[in-house]
Amino acid sequence: MTALALLERPLWLEYDDGMTSKVRKTLTLDADLVDFFSARESNLSAAVNEALIAARDRDRKRASLRQLIADMEAICGPPDEEMMAELAKDWQ
Repeated sequence: MTALALLERPLWLEYDDGMTSKVRKTLTLDADLVDFFSARESNLSAAVNEALIAARDRDRKRASLRQLIADMEAICGPPDEEMMAELAKDWQ
């Protein structure tokens, strides 16, 4: 490909090659986080992506647990208040 052909080709095609499942977004991040990852010479996009994956997985697990509790309450009724008070003391 000639240099002129490269200049005529839309820039987004160069960026998007091999990244068909990625979306480009603009984020506002805390300066200390950017400094931390820059100092480590880490890929900031990869770090943000990993954090979002972890948040998504955590949210899915919480939703599953909420559904499990709702299903158990539908079958067994709400938990006994005495038992809940005893458990609350144990968790303090």
